Amino acid sequence: MFGLGSYLRLTLEHVLTYMEDAVSQLLENREDISQYGIARFFTEYFNSVRQGTHILFREFSFVQATPHNRASFLRTFWRCFRTVGKNGGKSSNAKITIQHCTILSSYSCTALGILGITELARVQNKLM
Repeated sequence: MFGLGSYLRLTLEHVLTYMEDAVSQLLENREDISQYGIARFFTEYFNSVRQGTHILFREFSFVQATPHNRASFLRTFWRCFRTVGKNGGKSSNAKITIQHCTILSSYSCTALGILGITELARVQNKLM
């Protein structure tokens, strides 16, 4: 397990990644942002990073960019779909296949790909 110092070091290494993404998002949505201001935009952006919701509907390259993004994606995916294998089928023995994971993940991250899904399935099988 990481100590607080290790966590802060890992986080600080990726600040530039998040700043670049925030500015990019700001420029893409500048018309909408004029309604509530730049300071509020940055506050909401970094709150979403802290909460782990910043990865929703993002490209695979962004999800893969930092350890925090990858962990956030796995947590979000698990929260959304953890009951599908248990309660989603007619039988309580229903299992989620890699193909199911590929389809489900496409709703939360575009172009995740089979390699990402294979890793996700490996983690999921350990948890179930």
